[in-house]
Amino acid sequence: MSGQIMSRLNTETKFAIRDTVINSLKAIGVSDSQIRDAQATWIAVYCNMLLSDIITEATTTLPSASDEVIKLPRNREYDLPEPTTVEEWVNSHSLRNDRLTRLLEEYRKLWTTGSMTDPSIIPFNRSLRTLPPQ
Repeated sequence: MSGQIMSRLNTETKFAIRDTVINSLKAIGVSDSQIRDAQATWIAVYCNMLLSDIITEATTTLPSASDEVIKLPRNREYDLPEPTTVEEWVNSHSLRNDRLTRLLEEYRKLWTTGSMTDPSIIPFNRSLRTLPPQ
């Protein structure tokens, strides 16, 4: 359900389907921890996409952004830096603009809930680009 299979659907539709599935799981009494576990791949895939955009946005003012983000400590479950780690890195370089702020907010929300406020921030048919190994 990572969305890569649903390649002909826009991101908003993919997240609407996800919301329906999650609501159905809650309705039948599936625990929050089980729901979180069921979304692990979903969260990893879409957080990876958002992190790619965060890197791209940061690179506009800090050319070394990609190299620096690749070196950030990663969460074992998703093999990505946690939202707090990324936010602290952004703050340490005083990188701020509206788009970067939106991307960071969506990254945090997606990481913690599996949902997004504005899934359209991820372009239609975006390809997954993973971080290289550390």
